[in-house]
Amino acid sequence: MKNILILLISLLYGLQSFAQDPEIFKTWYLREVFSDFSTIFVQNISPPINPTLSISETLDFSGEAACNTFSGTMYFDSATNSLEMLSFESTNNTCNDQSHVIFEMEFFLFFEVGKSFQAFVSNETNGQQTLATIGPWYPRLVLKNYMLNVAEKDKLNIAMYPNPVTETLFISSEGNTIENIKIYSINGNQVIEASPNLNSIDVSSLSEGMYFLEASSSEGQRIQKFVKH
Repeated sequence: MKNILILLISLLYGLQSFAQDPEIFKTWYLREVFSDFSTIFVQNISPPINPTLSISETLDFSGEAACNTFSGTMYFDSATNSLEMLSFESTNNTCNDQSHVIFEMEFFLFFEVGKSFQAFVSNETNGQQTLATIGPWYPRLVLKNYMLNVAEKDKLNIAMYPNPVTETLFISSEGNTIENIKIYSINGNQVIEASPNLNSIDVSSLSEGMYFLEASSSEGQRIQKFVKH
C-alpha cells in the first residue's frame, strides 16, 4: 500500500490556503483515543457506538460521541502551525453504560478550549484516509473517512516491546505483513522511517520522551505510542 503522509497545516500557505484544502474538511469516524495512560479502541466499546467528527471549511466542527452530540469552532495559528480550540459545547444526556461514560470523558478532553494540535492525513487505498492528531496535550485521536464495520475488527494489530525502550524496539503483527513503519515525535515531526518487513527498529539515537509509531499494511494502519528512555 502506498501511504503518503500529508501535513495539512503548512506554514507556507497560511489560513486562507489552508481553509481551501479539501482533505480535512469532511466527516471523520473515530477509531482510537490516546490518553495519558491508555488507549480506547472504539471497536471494543460495548454496546457499540459510532463517534463522528465533521469539520467545515470555516473551521466549525460538530459530531456525535456515545450519548451526546457536540459542536464548536477552531482557529488556525500560522505561528505555531496548529489548530486551536476556540469554543466547545455538548448536550447533557446521561449515558446508561459505564463504558460510554468513560469514553465521553476521555474524548471530550480533546476539545478543551485553548488546547492545540496538528492534523495529518494518510491516504490509503480506494479513497480511504486516516486522520491523526498530534500535539503536546492528551488525548490524541485517530479517525477514518469511512464507517467502522465488523470486518475491520480483524484488521492490522501490532505488538511492540519493550515499552519503555532504550535501544531496540521489537514489532510484530500476527497474520499481517507490515509494509511501512514511521516514527513521529510528540511535535509531529517524522524522525525515523523503517524498511518494510523488519521486526525491530534501532531507536537508540532518539532523545528521551514520548513518540508515536505508525505501522501500515494492506489491512490498514495502526498508530501506537511508546516511551524512549
